Amino acid sequence: DDAQKVLGAVMDRYNAILRALARDPSAYDPILRANDDGDLIAKDWAEGFLMGVALRRDAWEPMLESDNALTLMPILVLGNEKALASLVTHAEDEDLLRSACAEELDQTVVAIDRFWKSRRRLEANGDRAHSATDRPKVGRNHICPCGSGKKFKHCCGR
Repeated sequence: DDAQKVLGAVMDRYNAILRALARDPSAYDPILRANDDGDLIAKDWAEGFLMGVALRRDAWEPMLESDNALTLMPILVLGNEKALASLVTHAEDEDLLRSACAEELDQTVVAIDRFWKSRRRLEANGDRAHSATDRPKVGRNHICPCGSGKKFKHCCGR
């Protein structure tokens, strides 16, 4: 009975995320735990996400081996201490990088969702190449496909 309640809660959250990403991706916000000072802790969320990826690594291979693999960088930095340590040398820099990555989590999830939806569309049309030339052209006023949430002209389009 307890297992069914837990599974039901997980599936309810999963379906809520799917609905949010389908209706208004910009409104998606991950649920993060807060410490006693009210600061959000993204590490737990990222570790859980990475555990989920590890459970189905074969299913994630298309993204991990694609040009979009760096989309996962904020999650990797937050959820893997070794990855974080390899990027910075000073503790203050670790805190800054953690904070910046935590701020990008919502857009990271939106970019991941966009990758998988695009892949499913291509597969539905019988296209298995998934090369960079298959991607639609990004207009300068569109949201940047890197997942930053910024307009392309203010991000990768510079």
